[in-house]
Amino acid sequence: YSQLQALQERLRTLSAERAADLLRHYEQQRVLSSSLSERDTQLQQATHRAAGLEADVSRIRSEMAEESRIQKKDLEEKVASAVADSASLRTSVLKLEKEAEELAKKLVDANLQITALEGQLKAA
Repeated sequence: YSQLQALQERLRTLSAERAADLLRHYEQQRVLSSSLSERDTQLQQATHRAAGLEADVSRIRSEMAEESRIQKKDLEEKVASAVADSASLRTSVLKLEKEAEELAKKLVDANLQITALEGQLKAA
């Protein structure tokens, strides 16, 4: 009978130890599950922030491309205007050079006439 009581006591002790082990295991599972849930929430938040940042980067790149396009167009217009101004100035310079040549010829002719008149005055 005493062996039976010892076995029953041993069974109670093992059952209590097993119950304690199961309780510890359950508590560990609960902590791990809670930690996993927290990590999942953090991952979702980080994913959301990353998507927001990607959208910001895309928007900024688009704005930069548009600004670059506008600046390029402005620069092309300025270059075209400068080329047109240069051509106009070249035309004006050529016209002035031609007028200067004509004036030089007239001056030579006038000097020849003055010389001829001076010669006539001396002869008279």
